This record gives sequence, C-alpha cells and structure tokens, in this order.
Amino acid sequence: MNLLSLKELAHFLTFLGGIVLAVTVLPKVKVAYSMFTGFNYSIAVTLAYVGSIKPDFLLNTLAKK
Repeated sequence: MNLLSLKELAHFLTFLGGIVLAVTVLPKVKVAYSMFTGFNYSIAVTLAYVGSIKPDFLLNTLAKK
C-alpha cells in the first residue's frame, strides 16, 4: 500500500510540475492568459486530481492526442 501511495504521489508531483511549467509558459501569450487564467487553473486542478487518482488513464488519454 505504501509503494502504491508513493507511486500516486510521484504521478501527482509530475503533473504538478507540468502545471507549474504551463503556468510559467502561458503568460508569454498575454491575451490568452488574461482571458483564460481561471479556466486554465480549473483545468490544471482537474488534471492534477485525475493524475493523482488514475494516472494511467490520464497518461493514456494524453498519449492519444
């Protein structure tokens, strides 16, 4: 159980890192950033949540796109 928790934590931190990266890159597109700040935040939280619960499902979904 402990290893599973560590695996889930690793996935969560990975997606959190991706979110931080996206948040630091997005402001370069200032108009889109100002329009979609709240929207992007909710997507980021959703991705982090799904990534922590079902990392394989999220990775498969992202791989298909």
